[in-house]
Amino acid sequence: MLEEGIPHSESIPWMMRNLPDLGWYNGVVAIDGIRHPAADESMEELFPSSILVFCDCPEKEIIRRVCKRDGVTEKEAKKFLGNQAEEDHREYFLRKADFIITPATDLKEVVKQIGLLLKSNGNSLVIGIAGRMGAGKSTFANTLVEYLS
Repeated sequence: MLEEGIPHSESIPWMMRNLPDLGWYNGVVAIDGIRHPAADESMEELFPSSILVFCDCPEKEIIRRVCKRDGVTEKEAKKFLGNQAEEDHREYFLRKADFIITPATDLKEVVKQIGLLLKSNGNSLVIGIAGRMGAGKSTFANTLVEYLS
């Protein structure tokens, strides 16, 4: 877990130093939790050929998913979602993302394209994953792991 007070621009270097289980999985390291533009910029600086995947979803669908998954009321879900930094930086992520995942996205097709990038990049790739809770980050990550297995 990231320590309190670590600036967003230092989050990726901090993870590389302090999370021993952050490792490569068949040539890929996926960093789920790019929550601020400075973290994305830090990732790009450390790994110039990295890619950014942004999971975007309509607010109503996110609330439905969170209520179902966490067993909370709509009011509780809205309160929690209102505290997420990703929404404040949504336009940045939409502009910067190499891939944008929505509920209508064919995940297998995106993962195939990422596989091609992996091959063209010498079989190593760093992927930053951004998006609000409930927007599909876990589903994307699971599809990626299935593809790489």
